[in-house]
Amino acid sequence: MKLFVILLFVSSFVFAGSVNFDFRFDSDSSSFNNAAKASGRKPTTRYAMTTGRVDFKGNLNQDVNYRLRWRLDRSDATTINKTDAFTTQVDLAYVQDRLMDGLNLTIGKFSSEIGSVEGNIPAPDNYMMSQAYRQISSQGFLYVSGAKLTYHFDEHESSVYVVNQSDATATSQSKSTYGLTYQARLMEKKLKPIVGYLYDEKQSSTSTSKMSTTITSVGVAWDPKPYFINFDYLIYAQKNISAGDTDDTWTTMLVDAGYDFDGIIPKFKYETTQKKISTAAASGVDKYDGFSLGVEYKPYPQDIYRYHLMVTQMTLEPQVGESEYEQHIIAGVRIYGDFLK
Repeated sequence: MKLFVILLFVSSFVFAGSVNFDFRFDSDSSSFNNAAKASGRKPTTRYAMTTGRVDFKGNLNQDVNYRLRWRLDRSDATTINKTDAFTTQVDLAYVQDRLMDGLNLTIGKFSSEIGSVEGNIPAPDNYMMSQAYRQISSQGFLYVSGAKLTYHFDEHESSVYVVNQSDATATSQSKSTYGLTYQARLMEKKLKPIVGYLYDEKQSSTSTSKMSTTITSVGVAWDPKPYFINFDYLIYAQKNISAGDTDDTWTTMLVDAGYDFDGIIPKFKYETTQKKISTAAASGVDKYDGFSLGVEYKPYPQDIYRYHLMVTQMTLEPQVGESEYEQHIIAGVRIYGDFLK
């Protein structure tokens, strides 16, 4: 926290760029059916900062820019990632150099851009993460450390990167992770296809097998305003993730839509996911179906300041046992602004 205060103070005098604050605070009331309660889930009501981060951006010259995004909703005592030496408080920390027209080199910690449309919208606008995207985030593939080349051509953008493995418990790694992304802004930026692929492999600590993770995501965003609709298809596959050579594959399809009635924005999101679990002895499928439904209200439509009320519901149909059901009622506020304005 002391470092953050120092950075903010210094930037107000010498920083050639912007210092943005992104904050979301929610009341979240949850409820569960008996099957979910039997597995350990408990109804709760809590008031919490869902998002709290400060984003420093600057330009060294016409070719070089840099960025640091710092999380305030995580403890100062967060364990440092032993591979890249960042704490999880740091979302982004990179320098980007324009090597030539249309070609940029990014070095540091940056977004993987994996996760299709859902993975590339602001986190405070996501009230219910899909199951596949939840795995991407929790396993450390959302923000990655390494180097990335990005090529821009008219309305098209393609990136390739080489980054650290996802394992944060050791400083050594046998090989690097790599990823590819492509996105475009077509039809006057109304249509945005986005495709991503990431492959991660490392030696298992419990067997002689190679542990691998493959993420494939395909999505399309259609935003002609005042309405939008997004389609996503994500596959998160892991092999040999335990001593029993267990394989998990999460396959998610979702649709996300909304309409802006001059600052009043009803939103709807639907997800269906299958988690296939395979071992040498047997295999089975867990099924997830969920939705979020609610409204955002922007009293000042020109600014990113809003109130929101959302209901989310998720049903898990396990391969064995009764279906588990959970519901959340979320009410809160979000603000995004520049400290230097």
